[in-house]
Amino acid sequence: MIKVIFCDDEVPLIQRYIKLFESIQKKIKEQICIETYTSGEQALFHISERPDTVAVLFLDIQMSGMDGIACIL
Repeated sequence: MIKVIFCDDEVPLIQRYIKLFESIQKKIKEQICIETYTSGEQALFHISERPDTVAVLFLDIQMSGMDGIACIL
């Protein structure tokens, strides 16, 4: 299983990413677990609790509050 996290404050964009990864999942025949967050604080909390479970992380660079740059620093 591949775990993917999307962190973006624009929900329609997250929905497009989910559809894209669902189509990828069908092609590669590998289960993809998708989690979504709308704030950097939420994503950082999840990652700090279980850092070894995330394979791919997509972070929005510009968000209100903690943005993607602050999350990785």
